[in-house]
Amino acid sequence: METDFNVMLPVDDLANEAVLGRWIVRVMEVIESIPEDQIAGPRPGRVSIVFESSTAQAVMNFYIDQYQALPAGLNHEEVYHALQSQQ
Repeated sequence: METDFNVMLPVDDLANEAVLGRWIVRVMEVIESIPEDQIAGPRPGRVSIVFESSTAQAVMNFYIDQYQALPAGLNHEEVYHALQSQQ
């Protein structure tokens, strides 16, 4: 049906939403660079990113098409907030 992607990333500060948003964009650049015929399933999959600091973790879950539907021109922090509000 779909291919889901699970990513774990170490970060220094879970409160730095601009950095978290930058990681989301980077992860999606990698996922979107994979040729469609290399990904199983007809539907866009789900992305789960676990941000881990030395003391805690935060999880961001969203569907690929939710990311792709974001308005163009958002900065990294705005990307983070837009996807966080859809969880």
